[in-house]
Amino acid sequence: MRVLTVLVAAALLGAAGCGSEDPPAPDVAVRDDAASAHAAHTAATESGAPDPVEGTSLYVLPGTWTDQAGHSRTLSDLRGRPQVVVMAYTHCAYACPALVARMKQIEAAFEGRPASARPGFVLVSIDPERDTPGRLTEFAESMRLDAEDWVLLNGPDDQVRALSVLLGVAYRATGTGDFAHSNVLTVLDAAGAIQHRTEGLSGGVDAAVDALERLLPQP
Repeated sequence: MRVLTVLVAAALLGAAGCGSEDPPAPDVAVRDDAASAHAAHTAATESGAPDPVEGTSLYVLPGTWTDQAGHSRTLSDLRGRPQVVVMAYTHCAYACPALVARMKQIEAAFEGRPASARPGFVLVSIDPERDTPGRLTEFAESMRLDAEDWVLLNGPDDQVRALSVLLGVAYRATGTGDFAHSNVLTVLDAAGAIQHRTEGLSGGVDAAVDALERLLPQP
C-alpha cells in the first residue's frame, strides 16, 4: 500500500461564518509517493478550495476516529460499499443542515433496496472539540439518520485537516463558534477513491445519484 504524507498549513484568511462564504485554500501539499497535488490560492469561493486528490483511496490515511456510538474506527472500515461524504459541524445553522438534507435526498433515491445495493453516508466533523460522540448522536437523532447507513465521525484535528485536503474542503474557525467552510459533497467508490464531487448548496443530487447507480450493484 502506498504511504500518504499530508502536510497542512492552516493559512485560511478572511471568510464569513457557517458556510455563507467559503474560505480561501490553505497552503497545502499532498504527496503520494512521487505524485503531488497542490492547492490553489484564490478568492474566498468554493473554487478556491484545495484540489481533491482523485484516483487514490482515502482509506490509506492512518489514524483512529470515533463514531456517534463511541466506537473506534479507521477510515478503512468504510471499505466495501460506495459512500457519500460531507465535512460539516453540528452547531452550523444553515449550510451544514442543507448539506445533510441533500444527502438525505440521495438516500431516498435508494430507499427500499437491500443494504448491498445502497450507499453509505459519512459526516466528518470539522469541530471535533464540540462534536463529541454524544453530540453526534443527538444530531443524528434530530435529523433522523439511520445508524445502519450513516456514520458520523469525530477525530483529532490533524486527521480532520488531512482528510479535508484529500477531499478538497477548506475550513477555518471564525472565532465566534462558527466555521467558514467549503460546501462539498463527495461520492467514493467501494475502495475509497473519489468518483464524483459536487460543490455548493444547490443542485447536484441527480448527478450524485447517477454516479452511485454506476457504482452499486443493481438490486
